[in-house]
Amino acid sequence: MSDTCPRRRDLPFKRLNWHAPFSNAAYVNIRSALDGPAAPAANGSWVEVTHCGGSKFEESSAWFYALRGSGISLNLGKTLAFENHQDASIYFLGRPCRPLFSNNEKMGVFQCNDEIPVFVTAAAKAGWDSLQFTRHCDAFCDGTAGIHGALRGQTPESQLCPAEVVLTGVAGAPTCPTVALRRGLGAAEPCQCKRGGRSQRGACAVCR
Repeated sequence: MSDTCPRRRDLPFKRLNWHAPFSNAAYVNIRSALDGPAAPAANGSWVEVTHCGGSKFEESSAWFYALRGSGISLNLGKTLAFENHQDASIYFLGRPCRPLFSNNEKMGVFQCNDEIPVFVTAAAKAGWDSLQFTRHCDAFCDGTAGIHGALRGQTPESQLCPAEVVLTGVAGAPTCPTVALRRGLGAAEPCQCKRGGRSQRGACAVCR
């Protein structure tokens, strides 16, 4: 496995981005910028996710990638879905995000670093347990134009768009946030969360 884009979507590769586990995780069938958003999960759903610690912006919210096959399941509770971060900023704050990275925004990636803490707090106060972002396209694999070409938007098939899940009111900086996790088929088994694989940001959660 490598971080080179696979020749077919059902072939594995190991690196998604800075915030996701690598080397001991295989990613397959990840949506790209050529695809539409993923279908949102329903209220109360158990969703397979990944989580890695070490983030400075997760003091009052815990961020996960929704990735089938991770072996860690999280319950969404009462959830609200958006396609991207800017949609949530407009919904909760009534305004788009302040521009940060012009090239990213041309490629449809809205990081919204200043707005995220504010709209996540607003979501928690409004009674939402989680938010879903069904098309956050800030991951890249090494395609026909190389990784730098992918970062410049030259190969949209190399721009990857996993879904994100955010738990409101839960600190996400630790590798294992203080939240009930499950494992196994249909989230049928309890999970004892431990530090396991690593990302480029920090240690990642695994279920024992």
